[in-house]
Amino acid sequence: MRRVRFSPFRFIRWLLIMLLIWTSIAYVRSNILPQFLLYEQVRFERVEVTVAVKPIVLQEENILVAPIKGTMTPLAEEGKVDRSIGIFEVKNEDSMEKITQDLKEVDRLIANFEQESSRLLKVKESRLLALEREYSESVMIAKESALLYGLDSREYKETFKDMQYLESEWLGLDAEVVGLRKERDTLLERREYLRKLTLESNVVVKSRDDGYLSYQLDGLETKLSPARFDTLSLDIFEALNGVSTYQVQGEVEAGEPVAKIVRDDSQLLAMLVAENLFNIGQSVTMYHQGITHKLNVIGQKEIQGDYLLLLKPVEPWVEPGVRFFSAELVVESRQGLLVPQKAIFEKEGITGVYVKEDIVEWRPIEVLVATSAGVMVHGVTQGEWVVSNPRLLRYLQ
Repeated sequence: MRRVRFSPFRFIRWLLIMLLIWTSIAYVRSNILPQFLLYEQVRFERVEVTVAVKPIVLQEENILVAPIKGTMTPLAEEGKVDRSIGIFEVKNEDSMEKITQDLKEVDRLIANFEQESSRLLKVKESRLLALEREYSESVMIAKESALLYGLDSREYKETFKDMQYLESEWLGLDAEVVGLRKERDTLLERREYLRKLTLESNVVVKSRDDGYLSYQLDGLETKLSPARFDTLSLDIFEALNGVSTYQVQGEVEAGEPVAKIVRDDSQLLAMLVAENLFNIGQSVTMYHQGITHKLNVIGQKEIQGDYLLLLKPVEPWVEPGVRFFSAELVVESRQGLLVPQKAIFEKEGITGVYVKEDIVEWRPIEVLVATSAGVMVHGVTQGEWVVSNPRLLRYLQ
């Protein structure tokens, strides 16, 4: 069995080496690594507490439909439009060819009829004048015969018979002239009707209101009107994520939605929040893409534990046609001590920060509220410096 001899000098040598290493590590931790730490000062500020929201835009959207089946051509670009401006045109290509042929045929008949009827009318009107003179003479002869021969005489009866024949012919010719005029009027009406069909086969649809023109339709125009706030449900909110818009051009059916006029002055915003945060009539602030907007709460209702708010912008600002967007809604304004979000560090299940004094030390804190400007906490003092890159401190523990 081999015996191991204990050497006190070797032990002291290893002990000195370990002590040197430990001293070097302690020096690095205390004097070198802290130089790489970043510090930010605890500040006292007023901050706004916000919640993320996804508002739905409610607005009056008047749908314009194709009046006839045909080919649709836009006449106005998307954007602001005035009342009575032409929005789009629909051409009925199928019926136009037949209507044009019929119109040419009627024009030909009218031209021929005008020539013939003009000749016949002149002949018949002159004959009427002659009959009128003959009738007048017959009346005078009948009166004379009645005075000379009596009403029962053969002479008077023959004269009266001639007078009745003239009267019958006169009335017949008069009716024939009226008939000719009616035929002419019928052709003229037919031509007017065909011309009207020509216009109706090329229909221009005009705007009924001032507003914003959009050709984007998604079928939610009636469901998302301000008047339908009471009927809004979670199903509609969820369906919005899957809505696909489409643009109608080319061939359209009669009655098919083609465009819409959005009244931006009717714009309202509806959004779901987890708590009953506001009262009706209260003014609130919303941030969207870095811009501040003011709104008034005009309605609210509870939906399956959440609260649906209805807000009216002081000035409409959402682009017409937008269905929903992301924003920050200010729910509270507070004053307190703020530290950077990145300075918050959890150690052994306890939340705290590293504070710079004579040395960097760990200090537990209480988080009051997190905001975009920083985290409001309790447990530090205004003006103290906290480490903003605390993960580096794991090398100093």
